[in-house]
Amino acid sequence: MLAGPCVSDCCVTIILMKGRIIMREQIFEEINKEREYQDQKWGSEFDDRNTVNDWATYISIYAGHAADMGNIHDIEQQRLHMLKVASLAVAALETFDRNNGFAPRHYEPVDSVV
Repeated sequence: MLAGPCVSDCCVTIILMKGRIIMREQIFEEINKEREYQDQKWGSEFDDRNTVNDWATYISIYAGHAADMGNIHDIEQQRLHMLKVASLAVAALETFDRNNGFAPRHYEPVDSVV
């Protein structure tokens, strides 16, 4: 048995995988905190009225802010905007699941909505 830290390819892979899992857990925790903030600010009634177009627009706006040239050297702002993108996507999925679909768009017949 070898003394000291494990340096085999297998051990390195396990350490990297654990690091990614911990990182993901931290990111998911941040997303949950942002979702709590959004729920307090907007509430589910507001979310339930959003169409798929609304959700796509909100997500696109924040993704665009992250990619904005004004933020090219501000990595904190880039990350914040991408956190909002992820949180908005979660909110959209929560809304979809809660209502068995999105709110109808103004030009969709109501009976065509799932």
